Amino acid sequence: MGKAIGRTLVYQTITDEEAGERYSQMSEPREETEAHVALWRAIREGRLAAITNEVEEILGRKPIALEQWALENADAFGVSLANAD
Repeated sequence: MGKAIGRTLVYQTITDEEAGERYSQMSEPREETEAHVALWRAIREGRLAAITNEVEEILGRKPIALEQWALENADAFGVSLANAD
């Protein structure tokens, strides 16, 4: 993503509580916030890391790498590909 937008991105870990607080500012139902935090926890813990062929079956082609998708869609992030390395 950073390459696509021409910036260095840094991952900063936050607690589930902080994630819940931030998300609850955008979402009203408490249950929605709790569901998102639970989903993020499952991703972080690797419980949703199974590799399947469903993307290929749905699209009818092999999936592309996230980096390729980000570069192809950089203008959707409000930046020019000219900024990418």
